[in-house]
Amino acid sequence: LPALPSSAEQSKIQFSIFTDSHANYDDLSRVVREINRSASQFVVNLGDMTDLGLAIEFEAFASQIAKLQKPLFSVIGNHDAIGSGKAIYQR
Repeated sequence: LPALPSSAEQSKIQFSIFTDSHANYDDLSRVVREINRSASQFVVNLGDMTDLGLAIEFEAFASQIAKLQKPLFSVIGNHDAIGSGKAIYQR
């Protein structure tokens, strides 16, 4: 039988962080694929999902991030908060 991991190994937390995906949704698609293949337990997005806080940009981001197979925690970035971006982000 294989040895059980030590308590230190059992307590490790692995996560992925990304930011500033605005206007670069092709790269975001590749990032999502890599994160899905990783040992990350969850993902943190540090904002700037959009360039101008437009609904169409949030939708483009959402269409890529919907492929993520890990829990996502996200914060709003300064680009996301432009115009109606805060209200769109909250929805």
